[in-house]
Order: sequence, then C-alpha cells, then structure tokens
Amino acid sequence: RAAPGYNPNLRHVLHGLDADLIMLGLALHEAHFTILREEVLFGREKFTQSKAAFEQETFDKLKSNGGILAVSDDARWCYEKPLVMCRIPVLREYLAAEFSCL
Repeated sequence: RAAPGYNPNLRHVLHGLDADLIMLGLALHEAHFTILREEVLFGREKFTQSKAAFEQETFDKLKSNGGILAVSDDARWCYEKPLVMCRIPVLREYLAAEFSCL
C-alpha cells in the first residue's frame, strides 16, 4: 500500500473452496476483498436444486435473456454450482462487534 500509484479502491475477488481463504482475506487488510465459495450441500440438499440456483434461474427468466440456454458452454461452469459470496470487510465488522466486549 505504500507503493506510489497504489489504488486503495482496487477490488479483489478470489474463488475457491478452501476455508483458509477467509483467514487469508482477513490477514490481507485490503478494503475491498471478496471470496466466492461453492455452496457445500449435504444430504438431500445435495441431490435437489438449491435455493440460490433456483433464484438465479428465476432472475434469468424474468430478464428474458433465455436463462441458462443463453450462456455459452465455456461460461456455463459458474451456473452448475451455486456460489456464496463472503465480503471480508463485512466479516470484519461482524467480528469486531462480536468480540468488542472482550
């Protein structure tokens, strides 16, 4: 951050399933850092369509863009599993509020 030309509004997005990514995001102290994780489904949920995928499909239909069929085969991977977004600045606020009494 001390480098000349550093842009403090630069946004970072990291995709992965590893829980250590959250710790990495907290350790970086970047103002805008987001982690996209695949939603982990267990039991019956694993074999049924998740709520997030259903909502995305509904959004696509409402926007009249053809839904998943309008997405190219190369870009379809991101629709196969629902993603959960973890915004690190929001997580920091929650942690500060939770542990402020200690």
